[in-house]
Parts: sequence; C-alpha cells; structure tokens
Amino acid sequence: MLSLLAGLYPPLPGDDATRLRAVVADQHAAGLGVIADGRIHDPRTERPAEVAAALHALVAARDAEADAVPGSEPAEDPPLPAIALLGPLSSGAEPDVVRAAIAAAVGAGAAIVVLHEPFLLTPAAATEAERGRAVAAWCAALDGIDAHVTLAAPGGSIAPVGVETLAAAPFSSHYLDLIHAPDDWRVAALLPPERGLVLGVADPRTERPESTAVLLWAARYAASLGGRGLARVALAPAGGFAALPRDVARGKLRLLAAAVRLAALPPEEAARRIDPRAVNARSAALGRVEPAPRRAPETGEEPVT
Repeated sequence: MLSLLAGLYPPLPGDDATRLRAVVADQHAAGLGVIADGRIHDPRTERPAEVAAALHALVAARDAEADAVPGSEPAEDPPLPAIALLGPLSSGAEPDVVRAAIAAAVGAGAAIVVLHEPFLLTPAAATEAERGRAVAAWCAALDGIDAHVTLAAPGGSIAPVGVETLAAAPFSSHYLDLIHAPDDWRVAALLPPERGLVLGVADPRTERPESTAVLLWAARYAASLGGRGLARVALAPAGGFAALPRDVARGKLRLLAAAVRLAALPPEEAARRIDPRAVNARSAALGRVEPAPRRAPETGEEPVT
C-alpha cells in the first residue's frame, strides 16, 4: 500500500530547480511512498524528451533529498517516482503522441504514470459515442506500454462514464475522487479486483485535517472489495493542493502517509493508535481500545468481563 501526490502542489517561489527540490522535500518529509513533481504535463506541448527530462530531474531531487540528512543510510526502498500526464481525451493530443510521452517517462524511470482525464467529468463523456472514442484512444495510448498507468479524473464522479468503459482499457489502477464523489465507492466495488484503487480521500477544499480513523477505514474497505488486498490500494489527495497553503498541504500529506503505515499493522495494533471512538462503542465508553467481547463457542453467550 502506498501514499502519493496525484495532482498539483501549492505554488512555490524560486526557479524550477528550487521549486522541485521543495516539492520533493515536502513529500519526503511526509513519508510518501510515491513522489511526483506537483505538475500535470501536457503531451501536446511537451516533447517526449522534455517529459523524460522532468522525470530525471525528479529522481535527482529525490536522491539529493535522501543524501541531505546527515548520517543517514540510503533507504532500502526509496519513494517511487511518478509523473502526471494529460490523457488524449483532455489534451487533444493523438494517442500515439500520448503513448510516446508515457514511454519516455517510463524509460526515464517512472514507476507510475497518472493519466489525467478531466474530460470524463463532462456530460459529453457519458454519451455512447464518447465512451467508444475513450476506449479506442486509451487502448491506442497504452499499446505496448509495460508500466503501471493510472486513470485519474479528480474533481467529480466518473460513474456516468460506466464501469465497462473504464475497465475496457488496460489500466493498472483507477483513481477515485471520494471527497467530491463519495458515491463512486460503487464504482470501486465494480472495478476488476486485480486493478488497483487510488483513493482520493484528502480534501483539497479545506484546511481542516483529515481523520486518521476515516483514512484507515477507507483503505481497509477498499482492500476488502473483491479480495483486492492492501497491496492494490493507495491513498491520495482528492485533487490538487494548489489552493492550499504549503504548511496545510504538508500536514495532509503526513496524514496520508501515517494512515498507510497504520494500515500495514495488525488491526488491533492499528486500533490502539487511533481515537478509541472510531473503533467500537465499548472502546468509546471506556476511553481506550477494548476489543468487543467474543461469544463463548459452546453456548453462544457473552463471556463475563
């Protein structure tokens, strides 16, 4: 299970290299498992060589950040580099142009490519003609690509497009904005269980911090759908953080990473580290985590506690 930044980051001062170093430093300090440069690249205006250069710069900034901690040993599992690209439906670029950008990013070291398709949130995207065009464009853009590509459309519901359309192209995972479109849990339940779910659960509309208990619940519930498992679940912001102050964005990233670490623990151990009110009514009454009493196997009666 991973945590990642799947959209824009708050604007930062300085030149491109300075801004990138700051964005990477914030993600590194938060403990994200996947890092990005906080941009969405447009294949129509950025050549494959430029996409590759952006990935190389991201990896260099990640490695420099790891080396910046005095006396630290190199991480056994450094954060995976990712890049966000506009998809063919939203950028207007031909599928082969998008495919070339994806291939350039993967060749430069991208472990994950997030393909943003805000077009999916428009009424036109739900028409039969556009559904067919979407599948054809995505299949062409992913043809021959051996990498993890995530389909994303933060900002609303992708349910009108239809699960059949979403599943028809060979994406490795799907991003669902569960803040703007909580009903898209229904989409999550219908997507093929072998595909990953990136849960947009950190609210970019408010400075209020997320509940760790709610983030943990979302991760475990997504993992239970179709027996998907935690390895195919990730936590992310529900859209870009561009409108938030930097310190707020950093705090939300830390909460996402902390929830991922909790999800990896045994359920009872994870429960002991969060608000007891989120566990069960018994724990809430006692003010501490208290597992619900189990029934005696012989009689089915509640044991005396």
